[in-house]
This record gives sequence, C-alpha cells and structure tokens, in this order.
Amino acid sequence: MLRVRGTTYHFRRIVPPALRAALNRREIWVSLKTGYQNEARKRASLLHARTTELFSQTHLALSEPDALSRFEGLRVSLRDLQSVTLPSSAQETGSVPVSAPMPKPQRQSKQAKTPKAQPLMLSDAMKRFVLDNPHASTDTKKATQRAREEGLPTLSGKSVKNHMMRLSALWNQLHQRELVTRNPWTGWNFENGQKTVRRSWTTKELALLASASWHSTSVPEQTFRLVTLIAAYSGMRLGEICTLRKEDLQTVDGIPCFLIRPHTETGWTPKTEAGTRIVPVHSKLIEAGVLALKDTTDGLYLIPGLETSKQGVRGAALGRAFSLLKTRIGLPAEITFHSFRHTVSTQLRNADANIREVWIDRLLGHEATHKSQGTTTYLTGITTANLNQTIEAISYPETAFANMTI
Repeated sequence: MLRVRGTTYHFRRIVPPALRAALNRREIWVSLKTGYQNEARKRASLLHARTTELFSQTHLALSEPDALSRFEGLRVSLRDLQSVTLPSSAQETGSVPVSAPMPKPQRQSKQAKTPKAQPLMLSDAMKRFVLDNPHASTDTKKATQRAREEGLPTLSGKSVKNHMMRLSALWNQLHQRELVTRNPWTGWNFENGQKTVRRSWTTKELALLASASWHSTSVPEQTFRLVTLIAAYSGMRLGEICTLRKEDLQTVDGIPCFLIRPHTETGWTPKTEAGTRIVPVHSKLIEAGVLALKDTTDGLYLIPGLETSKQGVRGAALGRAFSLLKTRIGLPAEITFHSFRHTVSTQLRNADANIREVWIDRLLGHEATHKSQGTTTYLTGITTANLNQTIEAISYPETAFANMTI
C-alpha cells in the first residue's frame, strides 16, 4: 500500500499475525525515495514481491527444527529490506525474483568505493526545470534569462522580490525530486519595504497628464496619446493594447470590438485565462478615429510607432517613457499606467446604471467574483450588447482628453 509523507511516497505492508512474533514486526514501512506516483508504484510492486517471498520463507521456517536460527537470518533480511534504496525496476536493483529463495545477507569486509556524485549547479537546475520545461510560461523563461543575458546592474526592490520568489519555486521543484533536503526560502518574507498601493486617477491628475509635454525620442507622442486614450476608455492592460493586431479589431454582433486573444505566431498570451475576451470600442474612441487605424497603419499591429524589445515585449519602451514622464511632472508613486485600469473598474462599480458585476469582470478580464454553477452558466450568456452597455458607462471630464484625435 502506498502512503505519502510530505512529498515522498512510502511502502507499507502489514505482517500476517502468525508471523509477527517470528519477524518481530507488526508492519513493514519502507521509504520509496520518490515523489512521483508512477515511479512509486513500480518500486512498491518490487517490494510487494520481496515481502511476499519473505513471508513465504518465514512460514516454512516455522515448521523446521532449527527455526530459531532461521528466524535470525530472516530478521536481518527484513532489516536490509527496510533500508534498501530502490531504483525503478528489478533489473536495475539486481533483486531476487519471487520464485527464488532469498539469500542470507553476507557481511563484506570492505565496501567498494562509489564514485562521488557531482553536485547539481544552480545554472543547470534553472535550464532543466525552467528554461527547458515545456510547461513554463514564456514570461517566466524570459524573466529568468534576462538578468543573466544582459548583466543587469542594481535591481529594484520589486525585481529582487520577483527573482527570490522564482528561486523559491525552483527549490520547491528540487525538493520534490529529492535533489535537496529542504527549500531554504520557505517562510521568507520577500517584501523589502512598504508596498505602494496603486490607485485611480483624480480629475486634477488627468488634466496634468493631458497638458504635459512629451520628451521621449523612442516613442512618438501621437502613439503615447493614442495608447493612453484606449486605456482610459477600455481598462485594458498596457501589454494588451500594444500587442493588438489589425485583425483584432472586428465587428461582433454589429458592435466594433477589440479581441484580446493569444497570438500563436509570436507566443503572446493574455495574463490569465479570463483575459481572453472581447472589449467593445467606446464611442469616444470611435469619435477619435480608432477604427481608421485598421486601414491607415502599416504592418501587422494596430498601434503604430512601437518596437519589440529583446525580451519580446512590445511597448516596453512606452512603459519606461511613461514612468519618466509621471516622475517629471510630479505624479505620486501610487499613480502608474495601470491606474487607468483601476479608474475604469472604480467608475463602473460606482456607476448609476443597470450594470451587473459579472459584466464588469468579463469586460476587464477578471475571474468572476462568485464561482457558483449559476454564475458560471450565466457568464456564458453575457452578450456583446451587455458589454457595450458597460463600456459606455466610462466617462471623464472634457478637460481630461480634450481634442484628442488619431
């Protein structure tokens, strides 16, 4: 029978009552030294065969005249069985088949020296369990490689936290495979200072942003204004906006919509499963001329003037330029580009309109607040008209984005 202690499987078998006195055991418990169920089953099968043979020999010994001397040898065999390190097959262990008698263990005068195992280097572990792992996300692989490839200097507190959390995840993998005895990062608090809580924009801050001059040479000002306008009237993430392709602007049920979906040709995917969604184009964006981008922009993407970084992130330069701008004009740390998403969420949840919570969650790509069967069924019935009604509830003062056209 298989048992799990921590992350390791164990083999447990009850000794028949008639044999307990002879073997001086009530049960046999052996660590299988693996956290993989299939491997544990193979090793447990081998142990089951060996214990069956041991029980059989004990039954025979009970009927023999020199039973006492035979019992001692069987007890030694049992102790050896409980301390054995089992590989995945009988062939690898050189174990004795069920039909053959189990020989008495012989003491060796001198044990042969086994070659010293080479330590697993952290770089090898990173390659094996992260970079070569088909289940690791593209973002995780890129973030793991970035510091090594670029030789980055001093890291921010957030970057340090991210790296340490990835190390902890890696050590969990190593511990599960019994390559290390424990995860040294367990229980660590990676917060190195007071966390800045991002918040929504105020009317005054939006006016300050709208009147600010754009100094970046890597991103055109028109592109900055366009992306800002789309974020404000959709609540979409910066990465979602910058990776929009022209084919992602389509009419659904008679309503112009942005389609947020995976890009198989580049490997880009939404942040979460719920992030794959449709977002109706706000009437203010239509007035500004967003729909014309599909015909006037060159290339694959809908938003012009953006380059893809070495890490494969489109819009990374815009994110950096925006951070410099907000610092230059004196906006607080609580305000970031992501604050447009907070602003939209706050507006919609406080809107004096017949807007349901699940419509807001679907529009923003959030997991549903309630995951009952009723909610799950209802989510499939949300129409494009429901989402359009939700998106049109977003509004700003005229001074926020005055005279903004594409």
